[in-house]
Amino acid sequence: YAIAFKMVRSFQDAEDIVQDTFLKWLSIDHEKIDNTKSYLIKSVTNNCINHINTLRKKKEELVDILNPGNLVEKYKELDFSRFDMEFWCAYY
Repeated sequence: YAIAFKMVRSFQDAEDIVQDTFLKWLSIDHEKIDNTKSYLIKSVTNNCINHINTLRKKKEELVDILNPGNLVEKYKELDFSRFDMEFWCAYY
Protein backbone atom coordinates (compact mmCIF):
# COMPACT_ATOMS: atom_id res chain seq x y z
CA TYR A 1 0.00 0.00 0.00
CA ALA A 2 2.81 2.43 0.86
CA ILE A 3 4.43 1.95 -2.55
CA ALA A 4 1.15 2.48 -4.37
CA PHE A 5 0.31 5.57 -2.33
CA LYS A 6 3.74 7.10 -2.95
CA MET A 7 3.26 6.65 -6.67
CA VAL A 8 -0.37 7.71 -7.16
CA ARG A 9 -0.85 10.07 -4.18
CA SER A 10 -4.44 8.95 -3.63
CA PHE A 11 -5.65 6.77 -0.79
CA GLN A 12 -8.56 5.32 -2.78
CA ASP A 13 -6.55 4.65 -5.92
CA ALA A 14 -3.74 3.03 -3.90
CA GLU A 15 -6.25 0.76 -2.17
CA ASP A 16 -7.81 -0.22 -5.50
CA ILE A 17 -4.41 -0.97 -7.03
CA VAL A 18 -3.33 -3.12 -4.09
CA GLN A 19 -6.65 -4.97 -4.11
CA ASP A 20 -6.43 -5.62 -7.87
CA THR A 21 -2.85 -6.81 -7.49
CA PHE A 22 -3.82 -9.16 -4.67
CA LEU A 23 -6.73 -10.60 -6.67
CA LYS A 24 -4.42 -11.25 -9.62
CA TRP A 25 -1.88 -12.84 -7.28
CA LEU A 26 -4.55 -15.22 -5.96
CA SER A 27 -5.31 -16.44 -9.47
CA ILE A 28 -1.76 -17.34 -10.52
CA ASP A 29 0.37 -20.42 -9.91
CA HIS A 30 2.47 -19.57 -6.83
CA GLU A 31 5.01 -22.29 -7.53
CA LYS A 32 6.30 -20.33 -10.52
CA ILE A 33 7.20 -17.37 -8.29
CA ASP A 34 10.62 -17.50 -6.64
CA ASN A 35 10.27 -14.37 -4.51
CA THR A 36 6.71 -13.41 -3.55
CA LYS A 37 7.66 -10.03 -2.07
CA SER A 38 9.54 -8.85 -5.15
CA TYR A 39 6.76 -10.17 -7.40
CA LEU A 40 4.11 -8.21 -5.50
CA ILE A 41 6.23 -5.04 -5.40
CA LYS A 42 6.83 -5.23 -9.14
CA SER A 43 3.15 -5.93 -9.80
CA VAL A 44 2.00 -2.99 -7.68
CA THR A 45 4.56 -0.74 -9.37
CA ASN A 46 3.44 -1.81 -12.85
CA ASN A 47 -0.23 -1.36 -11.94
CA CYS A 48 0.53 2.13 -10.63
CA ILE A 49 2.32 3.05 -13.84
CA ASN A 50 -0.64 1.76 -15.87
CA HIS A 51 -3.03 3.75 -13.67
CA ILE A 52 -1.01 6.96 -14.07
CA ASN A 53 -0.80 6.49 -17.85
CA THR A 54 -4.57 5.94 -18.03
CA LEU A 55 -5.21 9.13 -16.06
CA ARG A 56 -2.81 11.05 -18.30
CA LYS A 57 -4.62 9.84 -21.43
CA LYS A 58 -8.02 10.80 -19.97
CA LYS A 59 -6.71 14.24 -19.06
CA GLU A 60 -5.36 14.79 -22.58
CA GLU A 61 -8.69 13.69 -24.09
CA LEU A 62 -10.62 16.12 -21.88
CA VAL A 63 -8.32 19.00 -22.75
CA ASP A 64 -8.77 18.22 -26.44
CA ILE A 65 -12.56 18.12 -26.03
CA LEU A 66 -12.71 21.38 -24.09
CA ASN A 67 -10.27 23.19 -26.37
CA PRO A 68 -9.29 26.04 -24.03
CA GLY A 69 -8.78 28.48 -26.91
CA ASN A 70 -12.44 28.28 -27.88
CA LEU A 71 -13.56 28.68 -24.26
CA VAL A 72 -11.58 31.91 -23.90
CA GLU A 73 -13.08 33.32 -27.09
CA LYS A 74 -16.60 32.36 -25.96
CA TYR A 75 -16.00 34.03 -22.59
CA LYS A 76 -14.88 37.24 -24.31
CA GLU A 77 -18.08 37.28 -26.39
CA LEU A 78 -20.42 37.13 -23.38
CA ASP A 79 -22.09 40.35 -22.26
CA PHE A 80 -22.04 40.08 -18.49
CA SER A 81 -23.59 43.50 -17.88
CA ARG A 82 -26.83 42.27 -19.43
CA PHE A 83 -26.56 39.04 -17.50
CA ASP A 84 -26.42 40.92 -14.19
CA MET A 85 -29.50 42.98 -15.02
CA GLU A 86 -31.48 39.90 -16.01
CA PHE A 87 -30.45 38.18 -12.79
CA TRP A 88 -31.45 41.07 -10.51
CA CYS A 89 -34.71 41.71 -12.36
CA ALA A 90 -35.70 38.05 -12.09
CA TYR A 91 -34.61 37.88 -8.45
CA TYR A 92 -36.65 40.90 -7.32
